[in-house]
Formats: sequence, C-alpha cells, structure tokens
Amino acid sequence: MSDITSIFIPLYQIPGWILVAIGFYTAFRINNFPDLTVDASFVAGAVGAAFGAVHLNSSLLGLIVAIFLSGLAGASTAIIYLSNPRPVYKLLSGVLVIFIYYSVVYRMMGAKLLKSFSKQDTFFNILINWESVNTSNDHRPVVALIGLFAIVLVIIFLKNFYKTNYGLKIRAVATRPNLIANKPMELAFIILPGLVISNIIVGIGGWYHASCTSVSQIIVFGFLIHGLAASLLGEMLLEFLPFFKGRKHSMTTLLAIPVIGSIVYFIVRSFVTSVLLSTLSNSKGTEFSINLRDTDTIVAGAIVLLLLLSNFIRKGIGSELVEDESQM
Repeated sequence: MSDITSIFIPLYQIPGWILVAIGFYTAFRINNFPDLTVDASFVAGAVGAAFGAVHLNSSLLGLIVAIFLSGLAGASTAIIYLSNPRPVYKLLSGVLVIFIYYSVVYRMMGAKLLKSFSKQDTFFNILINWESVNTSNDHRPVVALIGLFAIVLVIIFLKNFYKTNYGLKIRAVATRPNLIANKPMELAFIILPGLVISNIIVGIGGWYHASCTSVSQIIVFGFLIHGLAASLLGEMLLEFLPFFKGRKHSMTTLLAIPVIGSIVYFIVRSFVTSVLLSTLSNSKGTEFSINLRDTDTIVAGAIVLLLLLSNFIRKGIGSELVEDESQM
C-alpha cells in the first residue's frame, strides 16, 4: 500500500501558499482593498529567487530582489488607484499591474531563467540535496520548517505593526476612509504602505516556492483564486471554533484565518485533485489530456463557488429567520 500522504501536496510547498494567503487576506480584509496584484507579486518573488540563484548565486540576495520587485508591484497598484480613487480602480489598477509585470518579467528573466535553476550552488539547493539523501520521503521537513519560521516572523511583524498608531490608522481608513483622509496625498501615505506590505508577503511566498521547487514559472496560474479560497474557507471554519467566537476583528483572528484556511484548503484540494486525476486516467476513451495545473485551478474555482454558495444560503436563511421573528 502506498503512503497516504503521497496524494497530498508536498509538505514543503504549503508554507509558500500560506504566505500568499496571508498577503492576500491582509490587503483584502485588513486594508479593505480587493487587490488583484497577487499574481504579479507572486511571480515577482519567483523571479527574485531565480535571479538570485543564477546571477548572484545566493538565496538571500534573491529574497532581497523578490522583496523589492513585489513591493514595487504593490506600490504601483496604489499609485494607479490614487490617480483616480474610485472603487472600480481598486480592481483595474491590480489588473494593469499584472499585465505590466508579466511583460517586464519576460524581459528580465531571459531564456536562461526560464529553465530550472536547481544546479546553482545556493543554500536551498544544498539543503534540498541533503534532504534527498538523508530522508526517505518527498516532503522535505527541514525546508518546511524554514517556511514555517518565515510564517511566524510575518505574523509577529503584522501583529505588532497593526498595533502601532500608523497601523491603527491604516485599519481605520480601511473601514471609514472619509474620516481621516480627505485628500489624495493624505490617503497615499496610508494606502500605499499597506499594499506594499501585503504584496511583499506574497512575494516572499513566491520566492520560497520557487526556491524549494527550483523552477521559476511566469505562466498565469491563478494564485489569486487560491488565496481567495483559503481565506473564505478560513472565515467559515473560525465561526465554528469556540476560541475565536466574539473576536472577529482581533488581529489574532484575522491572521489565523488565512493560516487555518490554507492548511484545510490544500488538504481538501489535494485529495479532490488526486481522486479526479485517478478517475480520469482510469477512464477509457478519454479525448483530452490531463494537466495537473489546470485540474488544480478548476478544483480551486469549484471550491470557491461552493463556499460562496454555502455562505449565501446560510446568510439568506439566517436573515429570513430574523425577519420571521421580528414579525411574530
């Protein structure tokens, strides 16, 4: 019998996706900005990892490049939005940055970085080779621990940052933008840092994921939908946990949502994807090729739709009950 863990996503990859979910949720809920720049900043992080490995022969220098590129993506989204601060520009600015970044990334990477950079003598590659020799599975627990350490550092930073006066001002503007900032320049110094921070977190996730897999992918993979699915699932799950009841707006709860949601989401997604691929591969007369990346994205989209439908039905029933009670 094969190891049951083989049907799930490798353990070492999960921290990267958790960082993506944290960055997405920070912009989406804490900053109240539906930021679509996630796809661009994730790729920027992956490019930073590849650039650091191939040209600088260093994972750490690659992280610095990833932070710069992903932070620049968040700043670009904020600047484009602030040029015409209407609600619809929150979405359009992120889409525009995605297109710009994919064009720039193609130029920056070149033919050399499009290939695997696993042969470069970087810290991650040395560690991965060591684990391949000294461990008996593909989950790379030591690499996963490094990713877990990065998550802890990010959570500690966010928790302390949003307790400062500046962080509290960002949260206040997110809920009531007209209370504090009535001028675009005043708004810029509040919105811009929030988007830079959230996209840097996503970029670190992209850097970690690319460093662990030694592949820099610049194909639109739908990273946004994975962050959204994890966030929605985390919000629904925390409603049933006694510890988080009544603490909906605390920083502990807000930061726990994407972490818990990501873990459960990837367990569910990996299982469903494995079953789906197994069913399709065993079926006769299949007229289409099976692509793991496409299947993952389809499953992620289906999970998002089911979560939204479930939330709609639950809230609809709840509102009907309240309305009936008020008429009694």
